Amino acid sequence: ASIDINLEQIPANHLSVSFREQEGAFLTGYIAAKSSKTGMIGFLGGKQVPLISKFLTGFSAGALYADPNIQLNIKYANSFVSYLRGQTIGEELYNEGCDVVFHAAGAVGKGLIRKASEMNKLAIGVDIDQHFLAPDHVITSMLKKVKDAIYQTTKSFTDGVFQGGQNVEYGLAE
Repeated sequence: ASIDINLEQIPANHLSVSFREQEGAFLTGYIAAKSSKTGMIGFLGGKQVPLISKFLTGFSAGALYADPNIQLNIKYANSFVSYLRGQTIGEELYNEGCDVVFHAAGAVGKGLIRKASEMNKLAIGVDIDQHFLAPDHVITSMLKKVKDAIYQTTKSFTDGVFQGGQNVEYGLAE
């Protein structure tokens, strides 16, 4: 099985697993807009790639659904690993008026969360529950639950019902 890769031609013994990140990100956008006191929220993406665009699309839609007048400040780190870039861009976003920032940036997001804590602002985590990084500042995290998809795929194989040769997508319903 592969994760976050949709293949055009899939071998019969392979399952391509992807996610509808935009669905969970919609909820984070809604929460961000409803939590904002300034009317400006931020998005920090690791890189401008299709996967991160799905997060941004959902986040934006959810925020605008909650508050059609919400302003959205978008920045990219051009990295998924630079903790320092997360701190630097986080500080920029907060200084530019954002009071809630959602990241889809891997380890860069840890730097953002650190800056949220230092500046007494709010952050939204991703992939795992990042509340433990700054309990008073991480208001929620968007979980893809990749481990659940891996478990279900593995279980289907051990139960003898594995059906390869296809792309499978998981979203909120799954």
